[in-house]
Amino acid sequence: MALPLPLQPGLLPTEIEYLATTTTHVQIVPLTSIDRARFLSGVYGPFRPPQRTTVPLWLALNLRAKGKCYLVPPEWMELENVKALLQRETTSMAFAEVPWHYVEIARAILEAAPDDIPNADEVRSLLKDLREARQSKIALGLEMINPYHLEMTNIAYAELCELRPFFSTAFQHLKAMRPPGVAAAAAQQATESQPWTDSFDYSAPARRRGTEDARSQSGFDIGSSDYGGGGSSRARRGNGGAGAGSSFQGQSMDDSMGMSLDESMRSESYADPGGGGGVDDEDLSVAAWAAR
Repeated sequence: MALPLPLQPGLLPTEIEYLATTTTHVQIVPLTSIDRARFLSGVYGPFRPPQRTTVPLWLALNLRAKGKCYLVPPEWMELENVKALLQRETTSMAFAEVPWHYVEIARAILEAAPDDIPNADEVRSLLKDLREARQSKIALGLEMINPYHLEMTNIAYAELCELRPFFSTAFQHLKAMRPPGVAAAAAQQATESQPWTDSFDYSAPARRRGTEDARSQSGFDIGSSDYGGGGSSRARRGNGGAGAGSSFQGQSMDDSMGMSLDESMRSESYADPGGGGGVDDEDLSVAAWAAR
């Protein structure tokens, strides 16, 4: 039975395995000739033994359960590759690079087709050691949790789903435990460090001066604007705007543009605070830029 949304800590293991089997493709060796099979996800086949064919993992598991194919395990599940992966994991403080769904793929293949994997028992044992080593690193990483962020690279999807419920709750509690003065000072410092605020004069000379200051600080002519939902300041992204949105280089902001900066900022006033029939300022900005 499905749990209510407030009680759901995250995806269930069966849901994670479903995502893995639908997005992962493996090779099979058909044992019988089968014509093309048409599914919602695509058309697969024809299957002619002993030619290898690439199919989604869910289809490979289904055919293997019916005894109509042999399953070819991925290269990373070969014994030597698993040993090398475990060695990298245990000799380095950082997480070793593993497939995104390695936990779900290994579990599904080892349960459905252990006879198709050379040295299946040893591979299973090494993968278990790998999982435990990575879980130990995750536990050590949680000791460095703070109210701002937690960074873990090369973490797998199943590990992320295990970590998310605890981390989300702990993150909210740590944010609530911060003294109000510290949070306000951090927000004010972040606002003052941005080159664009509503306290600036948006006349034409001021706009040109602000553009030159922004170029000298960020290295971009025009970045994507980030309008916050609360407060009076609308901070312009600097270097971060290049990754999150579009940044247009080689353009000068002057009165000859179809829509000046003050018009762009005033376009926010057209939005209905109640959300009924208002015009979004982002839509106006995009339309004005396209008109140029």
